[in-house]
Amino acid sequence: MRTPIDVTPSFAVPPESDSASLYAAHFGFVWRTLGYLGLSGAAQEDAAQDVFLAAHRRLGDFERRSSIQTWLYAIARNTARNHRRGSGRRGPQDELSRELPALGRSPEDDYQRKQALAFVQRFLEDLDDAKREVFLLCELEQLPAAQVGELLGLSPNTVSSRLRLTRAAFARAVDPLGKESKP
Repeated sequence: MRTPIDVTPSFAVPPESDSASLYAAHFGFVWRTLGYLGLSGAAQEDAAQDVFLAAHRRLGDFERRSSIQTWLYAIARNTARNHRRGSGRRGPQDELSRELPALGRSPEDDYQRKQALAFVQRFLEDLDDAKREVFLLCELEQLPAAQVGELLGLSPNTVSSRLRLTRAAFARAVDPLGKESKP
């Protein structure tokens, strides 16, 4: 007797069938995504909470035609957009740094790290949204081009092209810095 072959995609039945396990499995991804999309501090915390509240409300409606990560990314993207719009009405808010000083690092190390982070942040801010999303998802999240294409509604070739162009722009942006630091 032949056994039927299961042809459903691997993402059809997510292991995250309730809100608590969804949160536990994907909080890090949602948190980083919101940061990539320009939120930080209290806005990032509020947005993360909003993403999981929306996911909780709509979990029963999730049709499993895509991966749960794709679905959460779409919710996070819309939530970040709404928070950025709302922040313009509320005005800038000063936030205290939550970063604790690291033991064993000198003030010079901390300064260089902050300078490097500021450089990367400026580079990312100068990119258009399409290239920034591709760059962050491929480089920082290490997602394959096919999955990034699914997340953003793009073909893998378009993802690869945007990634190649952005990598080249980053290399050009970094190159002058390397020449200045040499004696």
